[in-house]
Parts: sequence; C-alpha cells; structure tokens
Amino acid sequence: MRYTDGDTTIRCDRVFFDRSWRFVGRSSLVDGVKYRKKDGNMRPKPWAMFESGEAFWTTETEFEAAEKRAEVYRANEIIKEYLDDLSESDQRLLYDRLRQQFEEKSSARQSAPAQTSFRRNAISCCKMPARSASGKRLSDSFSTQRSPW
Repeated sequence: MRYTDGDTTIRCDRVFFDRSWRFVGRSSLVDGVKYRKKDGNMRPKPWAMFESGEAFWTTETEFEAAEKRAEVYRANEIIKEYLDDLSESDQRLLYDRLRQQFEEKSSARQSAPAQTSFRRNAISCCKMPARSASGKRLSDSFSTQRSPW
C-alpha cells in the first residue's frame, strides 16, 4: 500500500496485489534479496517497479535462490562483525563446531565411490592455484600463521 501521511489524515494512494516475492527488492552486494541487516527483514523494490508491474525475479524458484544467497551472505557478515567481540571460550566453541563439521564432511568424502576420489585427486594435482571470484589467489587471502585455538 502506498500512502500519503498528512498533518491530520493518512490518505491511501494506491494498493498493489501480487505474490509476495514479487514485492521484494534486490541487493547488489550479493545478487540476492534486499534485507535489513539488523533483523533480516526483506525490503521492498523501488516504487517505480510497483507502478510498472516489474519484479526482480520471474519465478518463485529464482526468488528462493536469491533469498538463500542473501541468507548466507548475511550470516557470514554477522559472524565477521562479531567474531572479535566473542570471548575466547565462545570462539573456541565456534571453532570446535566448525572443525567437527569439516571432519564429518572429510570422512564422508573418503567413503565416497572410487571414481569420485579419482576425480578429486586429478583436480587437486592441477598446477593452477585456487582463485576467488575476484580473481585473487585464495592462498594470498589467508594468513600462514597457526591459529591460537
């Protein structure tokens, strides 16, 4: 609903009806849904798009994928923002949980069929260093010092 808030009255200018996912804005940071950082609530698309009937996504499936990208991005941003403020014991709990997850994934990979491990070994012996989406070598992004945990 678009409205005008006057001195003494509130006037309804226009009401829009559609599927809820067609009302959500798009974040250019992650090519996902636009959200408010503090609570994760989705934010609307621009008024001009309401007027024209446009939406950022053509299907609900596309919207759900964009929602997932934004959810993952927001979670990572929150972790980065608060990690240094956590006590050492809380950081250790987080570290232990992540280590457990990676160990479970590693043991699942080791029990995978032989052709999967052959493919993984073939890929790992390639000479090209891993690169991020920006083209920067991933090994340049990480410290070589051991973790204090």
